[in-house]
Amino acid sequence: MISLLKNKKLLVFFDQAIVSGSNFLLSVLLARNLEIKIFGEFSLLWLVLLFFLGIQNAAIISPFYSLEPKRSAEEHRRLGDVFGLQLIYSSLAILLTLIFIVIASFFNEDWDIKDGLLPFSLFFVAFLIHDFLRRLFFLNNKYIHVIIIDVLAYVVSLVLLYLNLNILDSLELVYYLLFSAFLSSLIVALLFLRKSGLRIYNLLITFKEYWSFSKWLSLSAILQWFSGNWFIVIGAMILGPWVAGVIRVFQNTMGVFNVLFLGLENFVPISASNIYSAHGYKKMISYIKNFAFKGLLPFLGFGVLLLIFSPEKAISFIYGDGYNEYANLIYWYLLIYIFIYFGLLFRFIIRTVEKTQKIFLVYLASTILSLIFSWPLVKYFGIYGIAGGTLGTQILMFTLYYKIGNEGTAFCK
Repeated sequence: MISLLKNKKLLVFFDQAIVSGSNFLLSVLLARNLEIKIFGEFSLLWLVLLFFLGIQNAAIISPFYSLEPKRSAEEHRRLGDVFGLQLIYSSLAILLTLIFIVIASFFNEDWDIKDGLLPFSLFFVAFLIHDFLRRLFFLNNKYIHVIIIDVLAYVVSLVLLYLNLNILDSLELVYYLLFSAFLSSLIVALLFLRKSGLRIYNLLITFKEYWSFSKWLSLSAILQWFSGNWFIVIGAMILGPWVAGVIRVFQNTMGVFNVLFLGLENFVPISASNIYSAHGYKKMISYIKNFAFKGLLPFLGFGVLLLIFSPEKAISFIYGDGYNEYANLIYWYLLIYIFIYFGLLFRFIIRTVEKTQKIFLVYLASTILSLIFSWPLVKYFGIYGIAGGTLGTQILMFTLYYKIGNEGTAFCK
């Protein structure tokens, strides 16, 4: 048992199983018990949350993981400064989100969710800070702490929602319950940190250093959101909010692979940075290669299961009869996630060697493609235009990453 608790990789993937499994069950509970329109509205607000989470990962977490491990023993890790930056960012993020919601509700009555603004805002801030704190614990090898606060946030959320299924009929109640769970997690996380001696040294210097590292990554995160979600936004505009709920059902079904993606995100960049600093580029490439081909096995296994079992019956059983007519979308999203996986590995390498401008250029190309083709694809092909357009952007990004790789900045060379 003690040896298992010391196995870093096992603890990381166990924690991501908790997070991804809980997110999967969260979507199942809400999809089965909320009206499709309300679940679609929840999914659209979740996209807004993911937008700011993506920027946070790029502007704060990525330099946090890549720069702090490289500091020598004589240099203190600027954890207090980074925590301060996180608090400032969370405040700005919710302010911009509320402005967006107010403007959207002014032009569209379907976005009038005034009763849910307070609980959504509370959950929004708690979610962003919680995600930062769990990453801080990862950096300091406090894997048990990560598991504890994630159980409190995600598992307790499920328990609260399940206990209130009979009265679960509004976004307001959903967000109050989610905030309650994440608040308990934050309290425990701060108790863990009370002896860590977090101090603010120089926020401005830390900000400049992190921004120098992450400016292209941050712009890339914005473009990544648009390239991956603009088709959904356009679909909601043309077809209605329910589209976002349907797409989330299939993204959620593929969420099993988030165990792989998020586990790699929390482990590989730190290890790759250490290997690159100590042994150079070739050793880092060999390290990344080790994950590339092994990671294909879960996708192949999932594909075999799709051939054996009926997607229609599976979707109907999990989410209810309201979604089974679109069950064939699962094949599209399997292909999409395979390309996402390889793109993730390419980005690890490019980030480690600090050539992040190339990531920005790739996302710029995919965003342009999305902006050009989203409206006609959705208008003429409906929800399948959303899936086809999303797959097209992922294929384009993979092709561009491969070209970059042949120039010597990725592992395919």
